[in-house]
Amino acid sequence: MSAMPIIDDTKIRSSGKLEIVNPVGCRTIRYAIHDVDGTHSLIRDWPPVMSLVIHYAMTSGLPEDFDSEAATRRLIESCGKENLEETDRFCVESAGLSALTQMEFGIRRAVELGNIPAAAGIRLTDEQRRNNAIIIERMWHGQERFEDIPEPEALKNFVGERTPRLFRLYETVLNGFCRDRNTADARCTAVLASTTSSPITPSRRWES
Repeated sequence: MSAMPIIDDTKIRSSGKLEIVNPVGCRTIRYAIHDVDGTHSLIRDWPPVMSLVIHYAMTSGLPEDFDSEAATRRLIESCGKENLEETDRFCVESAGLSALTQMEFGIRRAVELGNIPAAAGIRLTDEQRRNNAIIIERMWHGQERFEDIPEPEALKNFVGERTPRLFRLYETVLNGFCRDRNTADARCTAVLASTTSSPITPSRRWES
C-alpha cells in the first residue's frame, strides 16, 4: 500500500508577514478539494478583476476589438485602483452565479445604458427594453434562466457571442493581475518549506 501524503506545518510560525490562521500540525491528508477554476483559492484576488471587467463591458459596450491585447493590458493595469460601487456590489452578491451569467449582466447593463455599438444592429422597442431590465433584476436575485422572456434575435446573438469572449478576457486579466504572480510566490514558499527546518519568513505577505 502506498504511503499517504502528509502535511506538516509544525516548523512554520506566524510572523509579521505570514499568518497561519488554523494550524493543522502534522497529519495525513485524506481529502482534497479539486478547485478547477480557483474559486476557493487564496491566490486569486478575483472580485476587483471581475468588477472591473463587468464595468468595462457596461461602459464600453463591447465593440468588436474590446478584447484586444491593448485593452487587456489597460485592464490589468487598472485593477483595484477605482471604487466601482455597482459592480463591486454585484460581484459579492452574485458570487453563487456562474461566471458566464455574471458576464452577461455586464452586457445587458450596456444595452440598458445605450452603450452597445450601432454596428451590432440592436434596435429595441420599449417592451424589449423592459424585458432586458427584468432579466437584469432577476440576475440581482440569483436567477440564471430566462427562456420565458421573449427577446429579439439580434440581442440574443450579441449576448451569446460576446459572453464567452468577455469571460476569456476576465480570465486573462485575472492571470495578469494576480494569479501568475501569486502562484510564483506560493511555489517559492513551498520550496523553502521543503528545504529548511527553520521558521519561514517570506519576503512579503501572500496576496489573497
